[in-house]
Amino acid sequence: ADGANNDIKFQSNGSEVASIDQAGLVTANAVGIGGTNDSGKKLHIEGNGTDVGITLKDTAGVQYEIKSDANNFTIRNSSASADRLTIDATGAVTMPAQPAFYVNAASLSGNLSVGTDTTVVFNNERFDVNADYNNSNYTFTAPVTGKYHFDVQVLFDDWDSSANYYYLQLITSNRTHYELRSGEANPGDPDYTYMQVHALADMDAGDTAYVNLNQNAGASETGYDSQSFWSGYLAC
Repeated sequence: ADGANNDIKFQSNGSEVASIDQAGLVTANAVGIGGTNDSGKKLHIEGNGTDVGITLKDTAGVQYEIKSDANNFTIRNSSASADRLTIDATGAVTMPAQPAFYVNAASLSGNLSVGTDTTVVFNNERFDVNADYNNSNYTFTAPVTGKYHFDVQVLFDDWDSSANYYYLQLITSNRTHYELRSGEANPGDPDYTYMQVHALADMDAGDTAYVNLNQNAGASETGYDSQSFWSGYLAC
């Protein structure tokens, strides 16, 4: 003990290796727990078996684990019994709760309204990780603030080349991303053609996104096929 400063000091062969000051602050050149070779490492933790881990718990009782074994490094919410991030032996990273969805449309046969916005009925979920897509109102709601990548493709039945234009819109709370195409761009009223929107959208937590179509002028004969899809995920 250091009587002058009320510190507790630990020495090895005359050199200080660790100390605890009067405020309880611990300083050390290296800390080893369960290990046999801690040289050169500030913190070395080694398990007795195949697993080694650290448990963190907040004041609300939510508990996380950081653990590794022979194959994986994992961050896990042990309170929810759910892995949040895993890095396997090859370096592949998986995040089982990362927001991501993919939906197909219900087909619309030949009666797209002319001169008004129509929300595309994307109601056939292939997957919806984290349950952020609403299958009843065809809307995605951002669970956290971030950048979200979206891909939209609408496969049209009975395109009308006499339309002034078709307007495919991915509408988010902050802006509208779109493709605009003249009806004359596809002469001869083809049975099938498609439009696409790809966007990296900035969204705040609670912001929404949905897809609209608008045909300006022409005949009400266009529909869209069930192979039309919309997908999205939290990119960063």
